[in-house]
Amino acid sequence: MKWLTRSHVHVDRVACPWLISRFVDNQEAIPFDAPGVELGHQDGRCSFESIIARYELQDPALLRMAKIIHAAEVAGKP
Repeated sequence: MKWLTRSHVHVDRVACPWLISRFVDNQEAIPFDAPGVELGHQDGRCSFESIIARYELQDPALLRMAKIIHAAEVAGKP
């Protein structure tokens, strides 16, 4: 299994591999949280939220986690 992201671990980059491997695809190399990739920060969303939106994940626990990760990763940043 390969994970493609940037260096310097942050909350979003730790949560995304778990989300992808558990709920999206554990066999493919999927780029995330890097400039210019589909599953990155977009429209005020963190990468975790972008993955949830792209794959239409509806689990209430994941949606709550997304709010927490957003607050830690994006909230208050310019």
